[in-house]
Amino acid sequence: MNFVLIAIFAFFVFGVLALFTGNQKSIMADLIRTCGPIGGSILGLIPVIQVLAGKKISAFIMPWELFNGSFYLEIDLLSAFFLLPIFILTILASFYGFSYLKQYANQRNLGSIAFFFNLFIMSMVLVVCAKNIIMFLLAWELMALTSFFLVMFESEKSLTKWTGWLYMSLTHLGTACLFVFFFMAADGALSFDFGDIAISFDKNKTSLCFLLALIGFGTKAGMIPFHIWLPEAHPAAPAHVSAIMSGVMIKTGIYGILRTILLIGVPGLSWGIVLIILGALSGVIGILFALAQHDIKRLLAYSSVENIGIILLGLGLGVVGIKTQSPVMGVLGLAGAFLHILNHAFFKGLLFFGAGSVIYATHTNRIDELGGILKRMPLTGLTFFIGSISICGLPPFNGFISELFIYMGSFKEIVVGDFDNTSILLPIITILALVTIGGLAALCFTKAFSIIFLGEPRYKFNHEIKESPAFIVYPMLVLCAICVMVGVFPSLILPILEEPVSLFFSNEVVRSTFVPMGEMFGIMTYVYLSLIGFITLIAIVRNMLVKRRSYQTTVTWDCGYIRPQATMQYTASSFVETLVDIFSFILRTKKTMDKPSTYFPLKNAGLNTRTADTFAQKLYYPVYYFFKGHMFKLLKIQYGNINLYMFYIILTLVIMLSVNLLTRSEL
Repeated sequence: MNFVLIAIFAFFVFGVLALFTGNQKSIMADLIRTCGPIGGSILGLIPVIQVLAGKKISAFIMPWELFNGSFYLEIDLLSAFFLLPIFILTILASFYGFSYLKQYANQRNLGSIAFFFNLFIMSMVLVVCAKNIIMFLLAWELMALTSFFLVMFESEKSLTKWTGWLYMSLTHLGTACLFVFFFMAADGALSFDFGDIAISFDKNKTSLCFLLALIGFGTKAGMIPFHIWLPEAHPAAPAHVSAIMSGVMIKTGIYGILRTILLIGVPGLSWGIVLIILGALSGVIGILFALAQHDIKRLLAYSSVENIGIILLGLGLGVVGIKTQSPVMGVLGLAGAFLHILNHAFFKGLLFFGAGSVIYATHTNRIDELGGILKRMPLTGLTFFIGSISICGLPPFNGFISELFIYMGSFKEIVVGDFDNTSILLPIITILALVTIGGLAALCFTKAFSIIFLGEPRYKFNHEIKESPAFIVYPMLVLCAICVMVGVFPSLILPILEEPVSLFFSNEVVRSTFVPMGEMFGIMTYVYLSLIGFITLIAIVRNMLVKRRSYQTTVTWDCGYIRPQATMQYTASSFVETLVDIFSFILRTKKTMDKPSTYFPLKNAGLNTRTADTFAQKLYYPVYYFFKGHMFKLLKIQYGNINLYMFYIILTLVIMLSVNLLTRSEL
């Protein structure tokens, strides 16, 4: 635990020191801004690995009389599992941010960005290590505030300001639910420590408490319908911050749901059904909105909603498995959810890094303005391609393995389950949702990769497009290696999954379920390596044959056009137009058309499409404008008149005295 305390101290100290570096361009200033999160994360990984390897680490407990509890930090199995991606992604994001932020050296205070970044990482570590309600809520609020300032990176833009306040409003809606949940759960406990609450919790409150926790933590996770902040906040933040927010920050919401289950007990079967339904809705609706986007970072943000849906499907299967005494389905569902928490952190971090690399080189995040980037940025293109395959859940990459766990849990329950029991429908719903999500994700990332990296440039840039600096590319290559390693050698990940899943099922049940999975993974590894070797051999032979022959390179066949133009290529809209039209009742895409007035128009015609978030437009914004209109009426009581304010004070005092007198007379 000492290493984690030193890491927390390092985040804070280096963050404060970075604040004083301002925009200094010296090597020392760069080291101060970069070394804090890197050094702290490396130190933090030491106890995390020890805990996941089975070693118990003593907690840090200090009396905290003010809040009737203790300053209580501990790394248990659940905390260690979530700290693993936090620390790994922070190290890579710090290297990435070192180069990425250079373009803002003359425009932004890099010291303040480093300050908030350090405190942001520190707050996430405190969230997953806190074992006291007050400590947890303070860390949760610090995480919200620091990420808010990072989202407000380009605060001079009016859209960024709106985004920041939208994010802050939604996150405090969730926090309000968490306050009510925690203090309901702590009612009757001897202290605010999690251990005391778990012992004294009144089981009659389980459903209400779980509902509050689901709303509070689901808002942070980006679960439908509390997701609307996510596609606004991620594009506004710098690329490496977006990677952290999407890769690990939203997972603190999933951590909260799991911690709630350990705190108050597994909720009823109906809540497992709710988790599966919310997971299916989040997955399908999230990827549908991603399909319709023109901004690469908004696309990735909506994709995060989809992946949270996949995690919720696994959690739902786990809860249903516990309540219906179907351990195989429960273990495999939870294992898939836990592994997808890791996998999504890595491939989504990779994709945000890739998007940031493209933006760094081209200065645009509009998909329709790009094209042919692969020739100029081959490493970025390769890494983005691997990330795209991974997120689609295709072999032999890591996304396939986590979804395979959920598929296997569902199929095994269907094979051995009782068809007279209505709960057999739940694994069927899970499979249908995963199939739909997988197909839509494949189309979405085919669009993203092909429009950005293939074809011809759609826009003539005034500067040279070239590969990004080494510190931007190397973190992407590391994440690529992780995606490949987990996909090709999945047996290596089983020991890491066994520990957190054992928090919900006995060790014997988990091991007996993982044994056949390990055997299957061994066969998969053999097949993958054989295919890789065979494909490599064919590639070598092909290159040898090509070298002996002369060949001519020409343009792709263009349907016989005499003067083909880059604007004739597929756009982000036209590529998915059919599917977007089919789901228009959800997406409600608006089209603005500039029709040609003659057969030979003097100006170009055009079609613009925009897909706003339906939940924001139909649910949140009407509520916001309703309250805004009525709240402004209250300004009439605030005119700046001191006499009026004194009257309010006297009136309040009279009311309080009257209530006090009435209460005493009744006694």
